[in-house]
Amino acid sequence: MDYKDKTDEELVYEAGRARSIDSASVEMMRRLKNAIQDLDKNTKNYSGKLIDLTILLFFAALIQVFISVIAIPETWFNKILIFGIVVYAIYYIVRRITEERKNNKK
Repeated sequence: MDYKDKTDEELVYEAGRARSIDSASVEMMRRLKNAIQDLDKNTKNYSGKLIDLTILLFFAALIQVFISVIAIPETWFNKILIFGIVVYAIYYIVRRITEERKNNKK
């Protein structure tokens, strides 16, 4: 009998049939599996919200840097150069964090 092709529900049924006296442990494992799946859904939901908040904070920081660069008493070329360097630094940091997240998922 091959159990690899059976679904979780079929395995619970088979285990319950095999242990006709007490299948409470099998039911406990099924409930634990469902609880883990629910937790996984909630984690994905909150992760998405945290990513949205991070993007919002990134743009707020970008606006703050832009205003700060405009306020310094330099020529417009220097202001654009400073702003470009700061934006590239932020982009580089975000890219590194994204690459590390992708590598950790594998």
